[in-house]
Amino acid sequence: MSRRRPSLPGVTVALAVLLALAGAAASLGGWLSDPRPTGQPAPTASPTSPPAPAGTAQAARLEAAVWARLAGCASADRVGDQAAVWQAWAESAALRWRVLSGPDPLSRLDPDPSRRPGQPWPAADRASCQAQAEAELARAEQNARALALDASASGAEAVWWAGLAAASAQARHGLAGVSCQIRPVQPWTTVATIDPAAGLSGLIEAYHRTVFAVGAALGLVGSGDPASQPLRTVLESARRQRDDLVELALAQGQSVPVAAVAYDLPPAGDPASALALVGSAQAALASAAAEWVRSSPEQRPLAVPALIDAALLALPVGQGCAAWPGWPD
Repeated sequence: MSRRRPSLPGVTVALAVLLALAGAAASLGGWLSDPRPTGQPAPTASPTSPPAPAGTAQAARLEAAVWARLAGCASADRVGDQAAVWQAWAESAALRWRVLSGPDPLSRLDPDPSRRPGQPWPAADRASCQAQAEAELARAEQNARALALDASASGAEAVWWAGLAAASAQARHGLAGVSCQIRPVQPWTTVATIDPAAGLSGLIEAYHRTVFAVGAALGLVGSGDPASQPLRTVLESARRQRDDLVELALAQGQSVPVAAVAYDLPPAGDPASALALVGSAQAALASAAAEWVRSSPEQRPLAVPALIDAALLALPVGQGCAAWPGWPD
């Protein structure tokens, strides 16, 4: 009689487990030696900057020309004791050139503060420097003003261009010898959007406050102070510009805000702090004008010049200078 060989189920199962573990180990070893992922790669985001407004490249070329002329005349000793003033306005133009040439101009980000547009262009003498620099600045201002008034520009683009125009206007007037601390840009800040109907009345209210602040400063410096006459010039300009805006509002059938008897102002006890009052009021004034530009497309032909006027108001006392006037920098 033949004897049946006994089955070994335990051995069979154990062998299968060992083979499975060996395969897993081989796979693990392969992954450790070659950890590259397999299959379809996961999609990756490629951040892109918003497109630059039409006309940005031309504006950058104009700012480069402004810098070259101002820096050239300053470095070649063509403007005498005004070299530092010219150089300061030149550096402001270089900043705007970098913003305009950068990856995201609307953010007003300065991508590399060490860059300059190229080589300075000195002129033959002081008179030539003055005439040529003013011509370069006038071209830059007119170009930016036209782009701010372009009907196809959005509110954000219009106020961006208007601030650029105001900066060139400031520099053109500042070349007469205005020594002024130029406020740099703060990237990513924005001008507020307000009710379009409130733009003009808000600017008139800001003028009321400015007239009060300049009057207070005039009282603090005294009649014998060298700043007294320039302050009187600023006060007369502020009143005239305010009255023109009041007439405009009345002609449009708008209600006109009435000036308060007094306004809260920061404490000031000496001529320097008195002039700082004027600078603070002027900055608020330019901001109000910028809000009008951004928020009222139909009234941009009035609002853009108003921003430029506001930017120039306090220059006689060396206040209110900004690389991009009207913005909350």
